Amino acid sequence: MGVSDKYEITDGKQTLEVYAASGDDHTTYYALAYLPGPKIIVQNDSYTPGPGEVPPPAMPPENALAFYESLQPLKLDVRTIVPIHGPRAFPMAEFLKFIGKK
Repeated sequence: MGVSDKYEITDGKQTLEVYAASGDDHTTYYALAYLPGPKIIVQNDSYTPGPGEVPPPAMPPENALAFYESLQPLKLDVRTIVPIHGPRAFPMAEFLKFIGKK
């Protein structure tokens, strides 16, 4: 099912919100899945943390910045980011530090 803006699914106890996003260099359009209860957002290729011993790049990748810009108009209260391809979930504060926003 395509999503042009927002699609919501609920079982009456928990809600899943799916948002359309764009702007990364991997694909023109992609979806962000948000669970408002636990404040978790799921994304695919925007940012995946590397091993702890690897320093972050001097400039944040364009996809990470595009993900951040996609989140701004949505005004979601994100606590945790879950990457589809990544080894672990990580706090929003870690992502903001990575892109130089905190």
